[in-house]
Amino acid sequence: MRLTVDSYRSADGKGRIPARRHALRSLFIALVFLAHGCGQDGAGANARSSEQLYRECISCHAMAPGRHLIGPSLAGIWGRKAGTAKGFDRYSDALKSSGIVWSTKTMDGWLANPQALVPGNQMMFKGVRNRRVRQELIAILKKETAISPGGNGPLQTGR
Repeated sequence: MRLTVDSYRSADGKGRIPARRHALRSLFIALVFLAHGCGQDGAGANARSSEQLYRECISCHAMAPGRHLIGPSLAGIWGRKAGTAKGFDRYSDALKSSGIVWSTKTMDGWLANPQALVPGNQMMFKGVRNRRVRQELIAILKKETAISPGGNGPLQTGR
């Protein structure tokens, strides 16, 4: 793949994105992290609704199969072993060796405090203390990450 000063190949490999646009996109993502508190304490995260937290999830995680952003695609995550999304190679050794299989229980622990569940993971989200908000977010994630029966893509959810 040949890169030029003026452009680079997009993550999906289907086109070129101007370097200036890429720089602006990177800046936007960094600002999203700061504005939405990926590094906030759990109390800050609890002040937000499950819908707001879901929007934070999708700033780093795609819901479409095989489409990875900063973090891996969450499509088909339920019942999958942690650290095994096909095509995503930036998992921490801690997560890959955790042995976790994603379920309602393990996702609740992860959303409560990712570092407590898997010490040494690379997730920048500090967690949500409020169990009700976590359960609402898990319900949203279950709906949004479900794979169609043919495995070709997400179920249509109306979002």
